[in-house]
Amino acid sequence: MASGYTPPAAVKSVAGVSATDYEDWLVLTFERPPDAPDFSPPPEKPWFHGRMSRAVAEDQLSKSHRFDGTFLLRESDAVPVKQDPVYVLTVMLDGASHHMEVVKREDGKYALAGIRGAKAFKTLDKLVAHYQKKKVELDGGGRTKLKFYLD
Repeated sequence: MASGYTPPAAVKSVAGVSATDYEDWLVLTFERPPDAPDFSPPPEKPWFHGRMSRAVAEDQLSKSHRFDGTFLLRESDAVPVKQDPVYVLTVMLDGASHHMEVVKREDGKYALAGIRGAKAFKTLDKLVAHYQKKKVELDGGGRTKLKFYLD
C-alpha cells in the first residue's frame, strides 16, 4: 500500500467485492455470486435498444415512423437489474404502439407471452426473423409482420 490509503470497512465488508490499493488508485474487483441469475447477453442487432421504458419506446417509434410493422426490441426497465432481463417487442400498428413481453421458457427458448401455442426460438434473433416473415398477433387485436426496425 504505497499511498497509505486503507479502503473503508464498508467496502471491505461487501460480499463479492475486494479492494486493492495501488499508489493513488483504489481498484475494486467484483465477483459474481454463485446464486446470481444467468444473464444472456442481448443481441447485437440494430433493432435491439437495450434497457428502455415503455414511454420512451412509444416516443421513439411515434417520432420516427408511423408505418405499420415498425418495431424495436428492448429490455424492460420495470424489472430490477438484479433479475433476469425481461424483453419487450414494441410494434406500431394503425398509429398505436403495442407492447408484447418476450418470455424465456424453462427450456431456455424465447416466445411471445399471451399467445396460445406461440412458437419458441433458441435466440431473440430467430424470434425476430420469424415474425419478419410471419404476422405477429398483437395485444388488443391486429396482426402485422415486423417490417421496419427502428435503429
